Amino acid sequence: MKPITLYKPKSIAEATEILVHHGPEAAVYAGGTDLLIRLKNRLNAAPKYLVDIKGIGELAGIRETADGGLAIGATTTIADVQHSEIVASKYPLLVATLKKISSPELRNQSTIAGDIMQEVWCQYLRQLSVLAQRRLSLLRRHRRQQLLS
Repeated sequence: MKPITLYKPKSIAEATEILVHHGPEAAVYAGGTDLLIRLKNRLNAAPKYLVDIKGIGELAGIRETADGGLAIGATTTIADVQHSEIVASKYPLLVATLKKISSPELRNQSTIAGDIMQEVWCQYLRQLSVLAQRRLSLLRRHRRQQLLS
């Protein structure tokens, strides 16, 4: 595994200070399901510094907001959101969707913020994205030629 330095801040302010200090060489760590793959494979995209935010209490949990919505903390696991009664009562479609994400083991470890922010590692999905961009580029070029002729 690539050598790293691990920080365990106790507040958002402390975490922010560490991230700003180390810039793009630092990454936030909570569930780690995506990040650990990069570290284990010694990928260049792997960070040199990890900021473990699991100990920051204000980033965990699910709370109802004053306007009747929900605030879901960044370190809340997908399983916690999936099994939340308040989420189920307000957003049943979200609960149904979360049940289809990955496996129960990964839902227990993956955080909601990490899942939203992760990079796509699946070669198949990456290739589809590249192909779609190429096709769009060809369609634009063809359309421009039609307009010019």
